[in-house]
Amino acid sequence: QKIQFLYFIESKKGMTFQLPELYCEEGIFGPPSDSKLSAVFADAKHVVDGLKSAALDRATHRWSALDSGNDWWDYVVLNKRSLEELRDEAAITAPVTSFRPQGGRAMQPRKHYDFSRGRGRGGNNGRGGKRGGRSTYQPREEITPMRDTFVMKDGERLRDFDFDDLVKRGKQFDTSVVVTDLKLCGLPRVYATEVERARITAPRKLQECPETMKFKGPTAFQDPVLRLMVRSIEGDLPVIVATEEALSSLMACTRSIHAWHIKCFRFKRFTFLETVEHGKTDVEWVAETNTMNGPSETAIMTENRASALGAESTAVAKEFVAHSILKTTCNISTEKRHDDFKGMTPMFRYRRYDIGGSSPFIVLVRSEIDAGTPNPQKPNSFLYLRLFGLLEHAASHQWQDTSAASNILTTELKHNSFKVARWIARSVLSGADLMKIGLISRNKTANQHNLVGIISQDPTTLGSQVGVTSATLWSNAIALLTALLQESEKCMVNGQANLFFVKNANNNVIELISQDTDGNDDNDEEEEEEEGEEEEEEEEEEDEGEDEDEEGDE
Repeated sequence: QKIQFLYFIESKKGMTFQLPELYCEEGIFGPPSDSKLSAVFADAKHVVDGLKSAALDRATHRWSALDSGNDWWDYVVLNKRSLEELRDEAAITAPVTSFRPQGGRAMQPRKHYDFSRGRGRGGNNGRGGKRGGRSTYQPREEITPMRDTFVMKDGERLRDFDFDDLVKRGKQFDTSVVVTDLKLCGLPRVYATEVERARITAPRKLQECPETMKFKGPTAFQDPVLRLMVRSIEGDLPVIVATEEALSSLMACTRSIHAWHIKCFRFKRFTFLETVEHGKTDVEWVAETNTMNGPSETAIMTENRASALGAESTAVAKEFVAHSILKTTCNISTEKRHDDFKGMTPMFRYRRYDIGGSSPFIVLVRSEIDAGTPNPQKPNSFLYLRLFGLLEHAASHQWQDTSAASNILTTELKHNSFKVARWIARSVLSGADLMKIGLISRNKTANQHNLVGIISQDPTTLGSQVGVTSATLWSNAIALLTALLQESEKCMVNGQANLFFVKNANNNVIELISQDTDGNDDNDEEEEEEEGEEEEEEEEEEDEGEDEDEEGDE
């Protein structure tokens, strides 16, 4: 066996051969005894005689280098190659030769088949190419990996926040947070209870989301209600104004993988947290924290790439909200909406959070209520609901083999921990009583989806299951916001400052950067200029074509 093994190693680029029969004692694993080994050597002599002198010298040198015992087997294990693999590779890659072994006939040259494409041409058991009616080979297109959302140009990096440090700080969190409800604006829609009948065996088809549901609400700086509240706050304490979308990203930042950023604009003692177009804070990524089998930007199918699945999941989540509410509104006494966005967004809830500690400050947050349902315990009252859509990873297709929706939640909480943590934070900020998570899967194509189940959970209970509590959420937010207030005070020019919280892709660090813009505005201007030049060229070509037609008519 040693002779054969060394021959396979040294003669892979040599000549073809035939192996002698192995002699092993029955019931014993490993090398044979000395008597059997000598018999093997005698039977393999006619093979060894056919080796080139150089290969034989190398084999002899290897033989002397290896000690007795199982060293030869350790060599196989370390190289992770079996004897069968070495034999097949040596036979396939051997050059043409007319070596005649002792007492045998001349061996025929080996044919070099392309075993990866099957017999013949063009695929498995069939002829390809033009005669076979199959399309010619098309090279794969170059796939651009996921990029960071923030472009740093003339900015300055002020601070870095490592995720491990934020997690350790959350375990020692003892800062007081006092919440006060300020105002409710608008009326939420009534929750459609018939969607609870959706099952994996009896799914419900989702319709395309109407245009009114696709509309995005105003930013913290544009909201007229928040602007009035800011003017009414007395005292000298710093005030931070944010929407739940921006604040929830900071609360759950330690679980994020993909890139995003948030703009911070400070004017005197007031700081506004805003989500920008290129910030990607509104994208509902699919299986973001599934680092083993999650989606990537290198998938062959365009619709299965991480960016495409994120856009699809974001649209599907709005379709689920539109599918789960009725046209009627809840009979709740709230104030009317006096802004330009009424009727296009759900009910808004405005809250004030007084943060204690050595550096106290105030946080004004606008959150949303998606729907309401009658409270069975209290008549003439409603439970506030938050609705979220969870899209199945297209490459897994594991939901079809699961009978209960509760079994799906256990796995999906691990694969979507950042998204679920943001959902919990948004539900806690809005004071919602229940979370409704709709399980959504594709219906053959990426444009058609089915609702296969709904999971109802209390935000506090679900947070305790995944390790997302109010203390950990506020610990991250307070650490980041405190640093924002300190650094913005140093960067203020004429009472103003522009800063950014930046999370780069596959980087466990949150960066605080001072810069006027996020660096994407210049790229947009260049794209607009290129588009304008292309339009001018097309117009010139059309004019030339019209002139040629006129000359032809003449």
